[in-house]
Amino acid sequence: MHFTDTVRAFADVYPARCVETAELASTVVDVRGDHVTLRLEGAVLTTQDDARSRGRLRRKPARGYDAELLGHATFDREANRFIAFELIALGTNRGGGLRSSFEDPVRMGVLLELATDEPSQRVAPNHLARYDW
Repeated sequence: MHFTDTVRAFADVYPARCVETAELASTVVDVRGDHVTLRLEGAVLTTQDDARSRGRLRRKPARGYDAELLGHATFDREANRFIAFELIALGTNRGGGLRSSFEDPVRMGVLLELATDEPSQRVAPNHLARYDW
């Protein structure tokens, strides 16, 4: 849902059937008291062909995102929550909205991070209603 090109134009989320790869592995790199620091590594590959499905926005015939994931997180076992989380996706985006006048494919990066307590960051993620929980 969050690895779409919303910079060049509006973008529909990828339906679950379009996710070919969604891998995220964690490795414990440090434990200090109740804080566990993790290294995150993985990959994402999405592919969608408009011949199979049309979303609410017109797109180029095919689109997708192929990226490697790298990040780190710190989990507080006593509080039972993450106190730090940063994950970067860097890869190649192809396709997208017909309004896009940029060349295709393009390199695209996405940063996912834990929100702070600042009011400007206390906004629900885009597509929150589509989560299964």
